[in-house]
This record gives sequence, structure tokens and C-alpha cells, in this order.
Amino acid sequence: KFRNGHKCATSWIVVCLVAWEGIPQSEADLDYTLLSHKLNRYGLPTTRRCATNENRTCACQGLDPETCGASYSFGCSWSMYYNGCKYARSKTVRKFRLSVKTEESEIEERMHVLATLLSPLYMNLAPKSFENQCQFEKEASDCR
Repeated sequence: KFRNGHKCATSWIVVCLVAWEGIPQSEADLDYTLLSHKLNRYGLPTTRRCATNENRTCACQGLDPETCGASYSFGCSWSMYYNGCKYARSKTVRKFRLSVKTEESEIEERMHVLATLLSPLYMNLAPKSFENQCQFEKEASDCR
């Protein structure tokens, strides 16, 4: 879907792409165990507007902070507030921010392994999207 008001040729949104058995089960199990443990213990949930609908007649994610659904955001992303990279003004970039800084490196390492494992599959299933995401990697080698 093209985003209105965006002029960049790479400003498209992929709504959903599912590839069952995209990585070996042992890797998936390792990542699931790591993320479920670390995020439950050290995760900093991102507040999203999707917790309730506009009329506040539905709260299917739950409203109790102890039991409601949670959303975690890692890695690089565009900030609509800065109209640029969300880390552009940061003195210390922590792409995998948790409540305990020393717990971040393991998640960062595993997410890079996951990205490496998924890249060939992504390139095959959605070559244009893959190309768009990699288009500026030479200019932004610190971003992945």
C-alpha cells in the first residue's frame, strides 16, 4: 500500500507476509525462549493507540498492565516527530533497549542472527521489498 503524502519510491507498507518454517526449529525455539524470558523480565512495552478502539468500546488487548497484550519495538525506525531516524538525536544509541542495559547484547546478537537467517528467504519471497530495505545500506552501515 502506498502511503499518501510520501514521495520516496521506497515508501510502501507490507501489510502481511507469512513464511512457515522460515528458519530451523532449533533457532526458532532458542529465539522464542530468549525473547519470552527477557521481554517478560526486562522489556519496556511501547504504548500503542491500538489497545482500544476510538470509541473505547473494545479493549481486546486488555487494560490490566499485568496481563494485557504488549508491543516491543527494536531496531531502527523512522520517527514522525523528528521526520528522520529515531536515533538521529541520541548520544547513546540503544536499538534493543531493555530496563537492564546489560541484558540487551544477547537480544541484539540473536536478532542479527535471525535477520541473517531470514534475509535469503525475504529476498526470494519479496525481492522488491528486500531491495527497498537494503537500498541505502552503504550510507547507513550501522543500521541493519
